[in-house]
Amino acid sequence: AARLAGLGIAAVRGLLAELVHTHLVDEPAPGRYAWHDLLRAYAAELSAGTDSPGEVTAARRRMFDHYLHSAYGAARLMDLTRDRIVPAEPSPQVRAESYPTPQRALAWFEAERAVLVAVVREASACGFDVHAWQLAWCVEHHFGRQGLWHELGGTLRTALESADRLGDPSALAHIHRGLAQAESYAKRTGDARAHIERAIELFAKVGDVLALTESHRQLSVVLEVQGDLEGALEHHRQARERLGPDGEVRLRSWILNGLGWYHSLLGRHREALVFCAAALELARTHDDDYTLGHVLNSIGHAQHHLGAHDEAVAALEEALTRFRRVGGVPWAEAHTLA
Repeated sequence: AARLAGLGIAAVRGLLAELVHTHLVDEPAPGRYAWHDLLRAYAAELSAGTDSPGEVTAARRRMFDHYLHSAYGAARLMDLTRDRIVPAEPSPQVRAESYPTPQRALAWFEAERAVLVAVVREASACGFDVHAWQLAWCVEHHFGRQGLWHELGGTLRTALESADRLGDPSALAHIHRGLAQAESYAKRTGDARAHIERAIELFAKVGDVLALTESHRQLSVVLEVQGDLEGALEHHRQARERLGPDGEVRLRSWILNGLGWYHSLLGRHREALVFCAAALELARTHDDDYTLGHVLNSIGHAQHHLGAHDEAVAALEEALTRFRRVGGVPWAEAHTLA
C-alpha cells in the first residue's frame, strides 16, 4: 500500500488504521488488508475521475516494482543454482521486502501466491511487459517446487505474450525454458520439447553459457518423461562439458547427480554411485538441503537396485529429512516416500 501510494510506511499505517476504523477497508489478519468489491469498484471510479493518467501509470509502476523486486530477492535466496536475470530498475520510492532466511522467503511466496499470478496478468495487460516476464521468472522456481504446474503454465504463457511484444531473445529464452518445465510435468511432452529446443537456440544466440548449460539439463528432464533415457544422459554430458571443471559448484552437483540418476535408470547402478558420490561431496560442502535431498534420493535408488537395502533406507531417510527441512516441496517428499 505504501509503494502504491508513494508514501512512507508510518504514514500509510495511520491512513489504513483510519480506513479500517471507518469500515472502508478490512484487516482480516494483522498487517493484511482487503476491501469489499463494491468499495473497490467505487474507488476505481474515483481514481478515473480525479487521478491523471500519469499518476495512475506511476502508481502502477511502483506496485509492479515492489512485487518484482520482492519476488526477485526471494527467488535468489531459495534457488542458489539458477542463472540470474537483471530486474528492471525500481522507482526511487520503492523498497523491496527482505528475508532473513529462505524459510521467510518461502512464507512470503506462499502468502502472496494468488497476488503474484494476478500481478503478472495485470502487468502484461497494462503494457509493463518487462515486469510481466521478469516476475514470471521469479515465481517459476517456487511454483515448480510446489508442483503447481497449472498455475505455472498459465503465468508463463501470459509472460510469453509480453516477451513476444518486447522481441527480447533473452526474455523469450527464459520463458520458453520455464514453459518446458511446466509442460513436461503436465505430460505435454511434445510442447515441452518445442519450448526447450527454442530456449536452447535463443540462449546460444545471445551467448548465455550458464543458461544454455541449465537448458541442456532441462532438456534431459523432457527426454526422461518421453522415455529417451540415453538422450537424457547425453544432454547431461553436454551440460557437464559446457560448465567445465571450474563452473558453479551447486550447478555442477546437480549435473553430476543427473548423470548418476540416468545411469541408474539405465541399470548402470555402480557407475551411478560414482557420479552421485561426487555430487554428494559438493552438496555437503554447502550443506544445501534441497540439492542434498535429490542426490540422496538418487543414491537410495541405485543402492536399492544393487541390493544394499540398509544403505538405501539410510540415504532415503536423510533425503526426506532434508526435504522437510527445506519445506514447500511436497512432490519431492512424496517421491522419496514412494
